[in-house]
Amino acid sequence: MKKTKEFKVYLRAFELDDYVLTHKWRCDDEIQNLLGGNKYFVSLEHEKQWVAEKTIGNSNELYLAICSKLNNEMIGYTGVKEIDRLNRNALVHGLLLGDKRNRNLTISTEALFLLLNYLFSEMGLHRVYGYWLEEHKSSLLFGKMLGFVKEGLLRDAVFKNNSFHNLVLGSILDSDFEKIKKRFLRKEE
Repeated sequence: MKKTKEFKVYLRAFELDDYVLTHKWRCDDEIQNLLGGNKYFVSLEHEKQWVAEKTIGNSNELYLAICSKLNNEMIGYTGVKEIDRLNRNALVHGLLLGDKRNRNLTISTEALFLLLNYLFSEMGLHRVYGYWLEEHKSSLLFGKMLGFVKEGLLRDAVFKNNSFHNLVLGSILDSDFEKIKKRFLRKEE
């Protein structure tokens, strides 16, 4: 018998006080090494402004908190940039999980699935794309599990930790996601 999958996480809009956690995560070298972008230092006040202006008061980008259903605490966040409503595509600008206990394939995959479902089902997008560090194999794996197709390799695209790193470019179309969605939402009982 098949039963609908129960998620461990949900997405919500940012609240102003979320800046305390996002600042803590931004200062964590281990987290920064997993991300495709460069590390940069910001003050607590700057982080508060970022949450207020970029995540709450911005219609061109979308940032959502990832929360645990177990205790309703924010455990990470995800973002979407370059939202092109005319061509119906957007860039997934990362998925960050703050606490080590939550950095696993299940949580990452569920959060990305929920984001993609929102982008395709609610926003009506046709194509979503993203970049992953080539050496971050688990990110590449969960992207592939959710239907992302490798489109190319950006050689030496990021300079961090005193060396250049390749970025993998991948995308998923709404029709690809619909096939994945049917399989993903079911679980064997």
